[in-house]
Order: sequence, then C-alpha cells, then structure tokens
Amino acid sequence: MQVDRKYTTSSKYTLNKQVGTMFQQMLARINYYLGPRNGPLTIGASLAGAYVKTRPDVEAPALHLHFLPFMPGDKGWDLAKFSGFRLGMYQNRPESRGRVRITSSDPKASPSILFNHLSEEEDVRTILEGMKIAKRIADAMPQELMVEEIEPGPAGNSDEGLLDYIRTNGNTGFHYSGTARIGKDDLAVVDPQLRVRGINNLRVIDASVMPTIPSGNINAAVLMIGEKGADLVKEG
Repeated sequence: MQVDRKYTTSSKYTLNKQVGTMFQQMLARINYYLGPRNGPLTIGASLAGAYVKTRPDVEAPALHLHFLPFMPGDKGWDLAKFSGFRLGMYQNRPESRGRVRITSSDPKASPSILFNHLSEEEDVRTILEGMKIAKRIADAMPQELMVEEIEPGPAGNSDEGLLDYIRTNGNTGFHYSGTARIGKDDLAVVDPQLRVRGINNLRVIDASVMPTIPSGNINAAVLMIGEKGADLVKEG
C-alpha cells in the first residue's frame, strides 16, 4: 500500500513549474528527441528515496520513503496548476495478505480481487509512523521554499484522523506480486521451473510467482525472473 503527504511550495523546480504548460512540454519533447536527452522526460516519478526504520526496535528498515517532485491535477494524470510535491511511502514487507480468485470458467471474466491493505496491526503501526516521519521532513525544509501541507492537513494531527486519511487515499503502488507463487507445496501455483502445476505447456514468468514480497520496487526482481524464465523455456 502506498500513501503520501501533499504539499505546495514556492520552488520553481517542481515538474508543475518545469513542464506545466503545453509550450514547456513541447520543449521537453524536443530536448529529449533532438537534444542532449536530459531534463524532465529522463527522470522517474521519484527523485529521491530512503529506507527508514520506523522504530528503534525493528531489525531492518520497515519503510520505503520517496520524494515525488510534482502534484497531480484533478484528472489524476495531469499536473496541478501550482507548484507542489509529495512525500510518499510504502511498507517494505507488509504482513497483510490479499487474494485473487477466479469467478468463472470464461477467461474474459474479471477475477475477484481483494487487496486487504492494513488488515494487520503491524502494518497500521508502520504506515502511521511513516506519515509522521514525512511530516517531520517537510517541517524541516528551508523557509524560503514556503512549504505548506495540503493533505492530510489538520485531519492528520491525530492517529485516528491520519489513519482515516490513509485508508481513504492509499493506493496499491502498482507493484503487484505473489498471486501465483512458486513452490513445492500443495498451495503453490507454479513449480521451481515456473510450470503451472496440473496444466501442460504453461508457465508463469512474472512478478506473480514471487513467494514473498521484496523490499522496495520489484523491477529488478522481475527482470531476474524474466531472464531465468527465458532460460527455462530454452531448456524445454
């Protein structure tokens, strides 16, 4: 689960200010295709990140905190008209578990999906602490940047209000995994060669075979699975 705190700022270096107009976006495209290929189109959504411990007693960093130098607009895919940024986060190894179930023999029928975020108390505790850490970071930013929080705002002054905001505004983070896990036990969907158990000539080679969730973004692990899966297919 991913959630963030949202801020306005006077900074001219957010994407809202750098590519907020059609003219700026056109210049960025020209720079990318014909120029030195630097600028806004060459960066990811997050410019900085950190793995942090939410409490002194945890063995390893429990949270991935990241800085997103833009504020989306009302449509979700556009940019807001003002300069802003977000401090986002997600838990590295959440204990809550969701599920995906087949609803029909028709392959075109949508499955039943339950994400089940924050169903475990440890996950609730971790994300609450993460949001408080993000607030402390924002509060420590230079005054000349004129940083002001938009959300959760005053509602986040209490654990109850903050948790309500998290449950209402949290999203998946788009790093789905583990719905067809690998293993040798009866509940495993694929075997160690990534073959679907009980079905001939069918393999699953993507993030769904992960038996556990890796800490942080899953891209590198997915590339590894793809490379290994390709070798297994070649071997027959």
